[in-house]
Amino acid sequence: MTTLRSVLIAVGVAIVLAGCVLAFSRSTVGHDGVGSVTVLLPCLFLFGVAFVCTRSAKSLRFGIETGILATVTTLVFFAVFLGIEAAHWYEVAHVSAFDGEYLNFDSTRTAVLDGVHPAILLAHVAFWLPWPLLGARAGARMLDQSTGGSHPAGPSARWPGGAARRRRRSPRHRQRE
Repeated sequence: MTTLRSVLIAVGVAIVLAGCVLAFSRSTVGHDGVGSVTVLLPCLFLFGVAFVCTRSAKSLRFGIETGILATVTTLVFFAVFLGIEAAHWYEVAHVSAFDGEYLNFDSTRTAVLDGVHPAILLAHVAFWLPWPLLGARAGARMLDQSTGGSHPAGPSARWPGGAARRRRRSPRHRQRE
């Protein structure tokens, strides 16, 4: 079950990222576009959020949950952001907000639909999705190293099926049960 804390962190991350990219976009209207920033900057944030959440809560599940929620909320915020910025960039310079290329469209609506094309949004998700998972895993790995693997069920207990696999292999466990 998703916790309120995960949702609040995810929404906060999405707001901060959208604000950063909005500031960048408004300062560079008509130049190279915001595509590289919208693809690369969230990766760092999503990795960091999942890493910190895993470390602070000492829970891989919380880190993955928060990272995935942050990815989804960031996608929603970026879809809105790209639509607004596509209209703004088209009105100011007749260029695409995503890559800065000249647009030969006849309306702002067409420019907005070009900015929030499903292929662009799916490419963002495909590129972002591994980063919260890697961040959560790195946070769990550092937890294991900092505690020396002193988790009662062992370091593999944090992973689904990890402790169960160890118990099945251990003959000593079978004697106790």
